[in-house]
Amino acid sequence: MFDCSKDILAYHDDEVTLPHAERTNMRGRRDANRDRLKKGLKDKGKPAPREFARQGSYAMKTMVQHPDNDYDIDDGATKRYLLAHRDRHPEQFALGFGKRPGEELYDIQADIACLKNLAVDPAHAGTLAELGKRLTAELTAQQDPRVVGPYDIFDSYPRISEMRPELGGFAERGKYNPKYQAKP
Repeated sequence: MFDCSKDILAYHDDEVTLPHAERTNMRGRRDANRDRLKKGLKDKGKPAPREFARQGSYAMKTMVQHPDNDYDIDDGATKRYLLAHRDRHPEQFALGFGKRPGEELYDIQADIACLKNLAVDPAHAGTLAELGKRLTAELTAQQDPRVVGPYDIFDSYPRISEMRPELGGFAERGKYNPKYQAKP
């Protein structure tokens, strides 16, 4: 497999690292949003969040520079590099952006990069089955709706992001699906 680490590091150094002042501005906007959320909940008599979790590239400190000072915080150097050079690194591109198989199992001691999916190997069928049983038991104990139902609960929440009408179903942005609202 081609080692593209030098290319990615060079891209990171040239395109990714944000100056300290810009990171400080981003933290200020984040904190203002958190304060606004807490105040709005308090004003409505709702409980305050117990904690805020950093996630995505913000938690990984991989925010990407943008010429208009517009940052995609779910972006990162490797993602941007592979999107720009997919023809040069088709195997890595497929690993990062291709459709994932239904089940994945990796030996993270022998394959730290998780490149060899053992779920397709019959020799690991027992391990895969045992882990599947444990996962189902845990999700059932937590009453996860993906396991115990109602399976379509996620369709009851208001849509915030852009809708894809070709998928069908309720797609009115910012509104609750009337099918899941209490009847008077």
